[in-house]
Amino acid sequence: MYNDLFSGVDSIGGFFKRIGIIIIAIIIFFGYVGGMGTLTFKVISRNSKGYMLLDTSVLNYIMLMVIPILLVILLYIYFKFRNDAYEPLEYTPVYSGIYRKNKSNKIQYNVVFAGLFAVLLSAYLYGINNYYAVFENRIEKHNLLGFKDKNYSYKDIEEVSIYVKEHKSGGSLYYKVYFKDGYKIDLSSFGSIYDLLDITEIVKDNNVKINIDHKHFNELVEDLADEHAKPYKILFEK
Repeated sequence: MYNDLFSGVDSIGGFFKRIGIIIIAIIIFFGYVGGMGTLTFKVISRNSKGYMLLDTSVLNYIMLMVIPILLVILLYIYFKFRNDAYEPLEYTPVYSGIYRKNKSNKIQYNVVFAGLFAVLLSAYLYGINNYYAVFENRIEKHNLLGFKDKNYSYKDIEEVSIYVKEHKSGGSLYYKVYFKDGYKIDLSSFGSIYDLLDITEIVKDNNVKINIDHKHFNELVEDLADEHAKPYKILFEK
């Protein structure tokens, strides 16, 4: 990997120039992710004033991060190569004195790119309207198709499951909410531990069953300082 990054570098100046490019690329990447993440949640929250927590699936969030880049790349490719498809029409001899008009690629070119653009834009609109908002007295499920929107009260919750899933670098917290109609959500994707503590208090006040699995809990907090591990310990108390 080192050789790939610094191939072609034959001087100290070239080395530092390559390092600078890599650092700038990293800054741009994290700036984009942070900026788009903030913008995305601002757009999502436009109709959810006073919420405690906004959340969506990790896959949906990744899609919202990637699609704008794909749209920019698609537009670049479209304008970069469209002249090749816009060549003047020519005529091909078929018989003596008879010529056939060649078809232009212009229409096909525009149709293909318009279709791809429409698919990506539709996916983005679906993603940015596919989320749930948690309030003190309800949980709202939002969808691009408005008739699929749904409001749940805390009395509609069948149970809450809190557990840790182990992986190589430690453990990941899961906070699953199961509703009586079979729908379920995971509030731990983007919710902070303090958001989850507040929601847990509301869940308890509504006498909802809470299942807590302590297996792998140590993997979750083993690398945390005591003050940062404390709220997790409170969450996992019976």
